Amino acid sequence: MSKVWGVMEHFYQYFHHVPVDWKSELRPLLNACLTQDGQKIGDALKYSLTKLQDNHFTLYSTDIPSEFHGPDVSFELVDDEPILVYKGDSVAGLEIGDELIAVDGRSIDTPIEEKIPYSLISTHVAKSVILGSQVRSKAQATDSVTIDIKNKDNQLSSIQLPTDKYIFNSFYNGVDRYIHASQPTYQVLENNIHYINLSKTTLKIFPG
Repeated sequence: MSKVWGVMEHFYQYFHHVPVDWKSELRPLLNACLTQDGQKIGDALKYSLTKLQDNHFTLYSTDIPSEFHGPDVSFELVDDEPILVYKGDSVAGLEIGDELIAVDGRSIDTPIEEKIPYSLISTHVAKSVILGSQVRSKAQATDSVTIDIKNKDNQLSSIQLPTDKYIFNSFYNGVDRYIHASQPTYQVLENNIHYINLSKTTLKIFPG
């Protein structure tokens, strides 16, 4: 975590464009590491990076599923309303132009607002991106999602859809070249330089 923070501190070029005190972000990031909970650590990093309002961050973690599946539908914001813009031939009960009201019993606004602070992107595009993935965020193809829809006649209906469409893979096979997985965790180099591979370091390697 300190490695990520340090890279941003010394090499990120746009701090003068965003009102973020990056130095104050280090302590909560390190505190998250003490939990040894991958999800909490990832959320803390997302929370800090999202404050920079940059649209070029991607976070890979073994605690995040590498594959995602979802229903064969797609929604986009149209006049700030979540509208169905695509459905597969096998999807029944929906029509292009239907408005998405809720996902698995929760108003669509609720998960969007919850995820914006962790979205890794700027606020003005976060709603659209989150909406695009909200009904497609299942890790298993055997899951299903229930969506509440309002049609053009203002009639409400609830439809359960299988999440049987393969959405994407997070390219974990390519991550190793970025985290130096082939390097040992610790080694002493020439001139008494001590090398620690932070991407593989855990508290267990440190004595007492």
